Amino acid sequence: MTIRRSESRRQAIVTVGVASVLGSASIASLLRAFDFWSYHPGEAVAGVVVGVVGGGAGALWAVWMSQGKPVTTPQHGTTGDGAAPAA
Repeated sequence: MTIRRSESRRQAIVTVGVASVLGSASIASLLRAFDFWSYHPGEAVAGVVVGVVGGGAGALWAVWMSQGKPVTTPQHGTTGDGAAPAA
């Protein structure tokens, strides 16, 4: 994925959006499973917001990490006089 291309940019935006939704859904389901939502609705909403931010941030980090340097051929050193490297 290369952010400079428009189709990759759209793909990155969709990836971050989906990760945000999944992050919030994960937190919401955990809070519902432990019945936290009924007793602490304000804190539960804050947890869902943290899930949105966390999911989006994780996906954004993954997209950013995928923008690394292009793969290059490894350089092999010599002894400086044109001879083959020592074994």
